[in-house]
Amino acid sequence: VLRLGRLIRKKDETIQTDCRLLGGDSGGPLFSLSGKIIGIHSRISQNSDENFHTPIESFLSNWKYFLEEDILTYGSLQGGGFLGVSCEEASKGLKVLELIPGTSAESAGIRPGDYLLRLNDTPLDTREKLTILISRQPPGSMVIIDYLHQGKEISVRLTLGERPAKE
Repeated sequence: VLRLGRLIRKKDETIQTDCRLLGGDSGGPLFSLSGKIIGIHSRISQNSDENFHTPIESFLSNWKYFLEEDILTYGSLQGGGFLGVSCEEASKGLKVLELIPGTSAESAGIRPGDYLLRLNDTPLDTREKLTILISRQPPGSMVIIDYLHQGKEISVRLTLGERPAKE
């Protein structure tokens, strides 16, 4: 079955399309008109313009990590620590876009525009890796974050907070 649609937007780690999908399509491929796989169907809405896909680059860049790690669910991440940053992938590391006020990241001096480089000596090259590494540590755990601030590399030890309840 072939279904056509348009790319509405690509933001952070998602592609939004108006391609009409059905519930059983989750996990299936999203193709370009040239036949190249560009994404994986990840969230299908009843509204035709609210279908979201994970870009294939994000999936492939994490493939080795997925194979080596346990399967994580949203529920399993809830008991872990919380840093309080929103990031996007960049060539230097993870670029901090936003900070949640009062979190350990803010207290440690991390600011929007900084680049997160390493967590406990593990390079941070994807948002998923940061989420998994932080979520595996219980709240109150001490971690070392290396980050780049205005061209200067800084290493800071901080205590992870508790993940806020989802509203």
